[in-house]
Amino acid sequence: MSYSYDKFLRPITSSDKSIKILDNTNDIKYTIDPFVITNVAVTNNILRISLKSLKVILLDFSTSNEAKIALIRIQEQIDILTNKVPILIDKDIKNYVKTLIDQVETIVGPTGPQGPTGSADRYFATSSTVFEIPTLDEVISLVTQPDLAYTSVQNVVVYSELPNLYDSDYEVDGAYFIGQIDNYDSETGDMSLVTTFSYGTGTYSYWYLNLSGMVTEAATNSTLDLTHLTTDIIPAVDSLYSLGTSASQWKSLHVSGQTIYIGGVPLSTAGDSLVVNSINLGTTASPLILSADNNNNTLILNGTNSIGATGPQGPTGLDGSSGTSGSSGSSGSSGTSGLDGSSGSSGTSGLDGSSGSSGSSGSSGTSGSSGSSGSSGTSGESGSSGSSGSSGTSGESGSSGSSGSSGTSGESGSSGSSGTSGSSGSSGTSGSSGSSGSSGTSGSSGTSGSSGTSGSSGTSGSSGSSGSSGTSGSSGTSGASGSSGSSGTSGSSGNSGSSGTSGSSGSSGTSGTSGISPTTGSWNLSTGANTVSFTVTAGQSYVMWLNGNIPNGIVNWNATVTLSNSNVPVIGTQYAWYYLAGNALVLTSIPSQIIGTPGTIINSSPAVSNSNTFTFGITNNSGSTASVYYGYTKVS
Repeated sequence: MSYSYDKFLRPITSSDKSIKILDNTNDIKYTIDPFVITNVAVTNNILRISLKSLKVILLDFSTSNEAKIALIRIQEQIDILTNKVPILIDKDIKNYVKTLIDQVETIVGPTGPQGPTGSADRYFATSSTVFEIPTLDEVISLVTQPDLAYTSVQNVVVYSELPNLYDSDYEVDGAYFIGQIDNYDSETGDMSLVTTFSYGTGTYSYWYLNLSGMVTEAATNSTLDLTHLTTDIIPAVDSLYSLGTSASQWKSLHVSGQTIYIGGVPLSTAGDSLVVNSINLGTTASPLILSADNNNNTLILNGTNSIGATGPQGPTGLDGSSGTSGSSGSSGSSGTSGLDGSSGSSGTSGLDGSSGSSGSSGSSGTSGSSGSSGSSGTSGESGSSGSSGSSGTSGESGSSGSSGSSGTSGESGSSGSSGTSGSSGSSGTSGSSGSSGSSGTSGSSGTSGSSGTSGSSGTSGSSGSSGSSGTSGSSGTSGASGSSGSSGTSGSSGNSGSSGTSGSSGSSGTSGTSGISPTTGSWNLSTGANTVSFTVTAGQSYVMWLNGNIPNGIVNWNATVTLSNSNVPVIGTQYAWYYLAGNALVLTSIPSQIIGTPGTIINSSPAVSNSNTFTFGITNNSGSTASVYYGYTKVS
């Protein structure tokens, strides 16, 4: 709720004794006794009114300037109302009463009833919930310790940093806010707050909570400062609580030179001396008691003068006559009760108790969905190897021709089967050996001709003189080797004849058929629903695929099919999938003409005509054109 600086105060009249704060509909929101207001201050656009009860009233204005004007106006009303109260006690009477009070050492009124045990140790808490300093009226949900004393409508102050023990309320480093409890679950520690005041900005991951107006637990190892203590420290129960323990003792005790009471016996000082009524030494059953006589000039041991030896017993004196008993005096009248002393100021709040046990850890959040994987490029299938052509029959060896230039390599077909070797021709008769000629220069190697069939071996002639060597012809390409002919009978060695010319090269075998390359393509899909297809040649078997991969959109399909005619079903299997979580590409239909059940003979009619056309339904939800790729390879 936002207040207006010119409307939030009802004008005071001569009979008014309190301040009335109005909302924007002129309804009274707060009625405040001016004598219980301890402080009025402005923080940003918030007017903060602090009361003696530790309650804080926060008024929200549109701007900080409006809040400052409101501060001036409410201070004027406070001054007017507090100055209206008359001084009813005369100065002389006041001094007389003060004199009477000073004459009385202590005026103790009757002990009041035992108050309920405080529960500050069940308010201080912490939270690890991460959130930003909220704004006014914002609802904050956090998790703190269970089994605390919080209830609905209570105000909770939440600090981002632990304040010092005796700082003024809300004056801390860092940021904080105050919220009214909407709900607190003491079993789980879940708490929701409606923000009524906030200071500072930023996001924090650790918070300190306490009931608004209570002193927050001091930081660990801090020094307890009691310099502001203005009252007695009195335990709630007599002879029950201790100061320190046998294991944790106080180092020193500093008191003034008045009186310390131990079990009701006073212990005091006089100058540099320690004064005590008597000193007991020994045990409870057999005490040794040292004391002084009434004049403090004789030491008495167990009630007997311990100074000097005991003298001899003197003679017993004559008994004197008994005196008459005096009459009992009348009891004095009871004195009038002294005036009740003014109540001492309230002591500062005790330290907060130890923190409650930590709440159980919250359940882990669900894992986010994994991002879509990038699609792998489709691998081209290797073409099947062509069968090798049969080897040609070996021709006669021709003269060596020059080597032909190498042709471009074709795709490797499958290896053809080896041709059968040609039968060997019969060996010709050996000519007489001519005389050896001088060596000619070597010609370039020609392509070898196919080997002719070997002739039967003739009888060897007599060895002639060696002829001169002719120039070597260029080597021909090697033909396929023919089968070896039967060996002829050896003739007598004749003279070596001149070398015969090489036979012509045999024709090369036919090349194997080339392997088959895959066929690929793509579609550019517009936004919305799309129907796309590709067509293959009937009478073949194929491996087919479809692949699309864009941000938040993946579609995949593959099939292995055999297609005879375009008017009968396609036999095979197909699989399809798309990324539902992303939903940018949705596969809505796949080819319906593919049928087949493993291990079963079927005779269904085709689902569509032109069964060699494979059709798909794909919806593009990406908001822009998307590409989807397809392909197929003929395997027979």
